[in-house]
Amino acid sequence: MTGHQFEFVEYGKILIMKKLIHLYQNKYFQWAVLTIIIVYQLGRLIIFVNIYGGVDHDSGWFLGVARSLAERGTYTTLVSTMSDPTLAAGLDMNGEFFQIQDKEGRVYFFAEGTVGPTQVMPDALMIKLFGSGFWQFRVASLLFYLAFLSLASWLLFSIGGFGAAFLFQLIFFFYPHLTVFLGYESLGEVPAITCILASFIIFTKATVADKKKLRWFLLSGLIGGLALTAKLVSLLALSSLGLLWLILYFQKRITLKQGLVTALSLLCFPLIWETIQLIIITQKFGFDTYLQHGQGRLNVILLAGSGLGEQVKGIEFLWYKFSLISDISHPHHALSLITFMLITLAGPWLAWRLRNHPRQQNLVILLWGGWLVHTTWFILLSENGWVRHYWAALILAVLLLSLLWSILWRYARTRPVWLNLSLAVGVTLLLGLNFYSQKQAATFLMSDDLIEYWYQKHLASSRIGLAWMIVPRADQAAVVDVIQQLPSTSRVFYPENYKSAEIAAFTGRIFYPLPRRQWMSPAKDDVLIIGPAVISRWRKPSETKPVSQAEQQTFVRGIVEYVKQQCPQIIFENSNYILCALN
Repeated sequence: MTGHQFEFVEYGKILIMKKLIHLYQNKYFQWAVLTIIIVYQLGRLIIFVNIYGGVDHDSGWFLGVARSLAERGTYTTLVSTMSDPTLAAGLDMNGEFFQIQDKEGRVYFFAEGTVGPTQVMPDALMIKLFGSGFWQFRVASLLFYLAFLSLASWLLFSIGGFGAAFLFQLIFFFYPHLTVFLGYESLGEVPAITCILASFIIFTKATVADKKKLRWFLLSGLIGGLALTAKLVSLLALSSLGLLWLILYFQKRITLKQGLVTALSLLCFPLIWETIQLIIITQKFGFDTYLQHGQGRLNVILLAGSGLGEQVKGIEFLWYKFSLISDISHPHHALSLITFMLITLAGPWLAWRLRNHPRQQNLVILLWGGWLVHTTWFILLSENGWVRHYWAALILAVLLLSLLWSILWRYARTRPVWLNLSLAVGVTLLLGLNFYSQKQAATFLMSDDLIEYWYQKHLASSRIGLAWMIVPRADQAAVVDVIQQLPSTSRVFYPENYKSAEIAAFTGRIFYPLPRRQWMSPAKDDVLIIGPAVISRWRKPSETKPVSQAEQQTFVRGIVEYVKQQCPQIIFENSNYILCALN
């Protein structure tokens, strides 16, 4: 090769590199890449759902309500929870929750329900339009999941650029358990976080607009209200709206009127929903029944999640709740603590770095404030320490980590270079270690080996984490087929507190507590259903300590004896469901 030829080749290489760099820096190209990744994330989940996405019991509660709303126009369950059919209202069969039932046993606005109409009504619309079935039950949740991925990516892109949005997607790839269940179940978390992020984005737009028109503050509050009627725990993250308002108010960048409009509009949808319950319950059962129902819901809030009704259980329980940060970090305690500290410091540092970009700075304050309030409540006050009660804070933490990494590299070449570059490299190494700890998930699709890995972690853990119980879709389809072939006069009963609400949603039949049968005329084709909450291998004998394989096997043998006592004449059986005849 001659000298001129060599120079020509080198020039060509340089030109190609410049073209590639220019293409990478093109926002349209970056968004094309992100769109492909988002579609892949959705497709990865759909493929998982198609095999392993059996409806979770709690999700089945709300899908049953959605089906009743679509088919009957009533906000009632497909599961009866009261043993005495002669009562219109009273405590459920366990004496825990105040319930209101119709003549068939359907429960109106069941008191222990923590998922609201923001989730239920879109599900009902899908059922109304397309009928009931597996994918009809999934489509609204999957659309919410798509909206969440898209909105979060846009938010990160607008602050930290392509790198922040890409890292966010990468974290979801290595930590798929963050959205297994919640990404496709009707449990309210994903609609709630989607509305929270939308509320934050609109509020920050309102704060920096040349003309701070009240309609933007109104819209921000209304969308935040939708988050509250999806999951009431969203109030914790949304409290950062008040924090940002206070900061801007003392800086004279926002008015009292704008803050009041946001606060009042935030309460709009929850008050409308409460008024609907007031009218319906009062018309059908009386105002006193409505008051009792309201008190029952308040008890659920105070005792089934807030921790305000009990004393703190001790340092061990606080550490257990703090350890949930490992769901987005390396499981080693030291590395989890470093990740936690990075998230804690990320908010103030990012706000300072973005001080010349008010909209971006305000968004960071909202994300960090929501994470801080939610985390403080969860660690210090949450009574039961369920992962679902902390999930929104975990997502906010992922957003903050993604922004921190991206902004660190943006300023890595500014003075003092040695410090900024060291921080950027350090955070990159930490994230790399986090990803390495999840190497089992580094497959194009979620494999059977990964699910088995989750199962082993589930047994070895002292807590019920993500994922907590996986039921194959085929197991549910098989038991639904058997029940659908039963005569219309036969009833389905459940033992103790194991309701199998997910099967009720599929069949459209009301499931009754077994003690209620003594009040009902006998039917020779009545059956008893025993579900995953009793016989699944994912069920642990204890939710507070790790379980060995031997302990699990002993526990399973005890379950087998229980089933034989409850269900002597088995007519159907698989690994997650048993049906037996009731004589």
